[in-house]
Amino acid sequence: MAQTTVEGTVIDAEAESPLPGVNVRVQDTQIGARTDSEGRFSVELPEGQRTLVFSFVGFATQEVTVPEGETEIQVAMESDVVGIGSSPISCAKVRCVRFG
Repeated sequence: MAQTTVEGTVIDAEAESPLPGVNVRVQDTQIGARTDSEGRFSVELPEGQRTLVFSFVGFATQEVTVPEGETEIQVAMESDVVGIGSSPISCAKVRCVRFG
């Protein structure tokens, strides 16, 4: 079975700065990586798998399908902060934290 190494960078879409510590996982597998201090990652895609799932607290989880033949991508993650009244709330998969 042929595997493909995909490398890339994850940035904050608003600040346009690297995001360290983002979880990068091959969809429907246990294969994954975490971005380094400069937002970079490298992960092996098994044959037939092309979708990566990016998750990070305070940001919306994204599924990105890597086009066939591509070996380098950049992902811009959007903030997942919503406001209720005058107190913003940041929601992650497992908990919500109220600010203010």
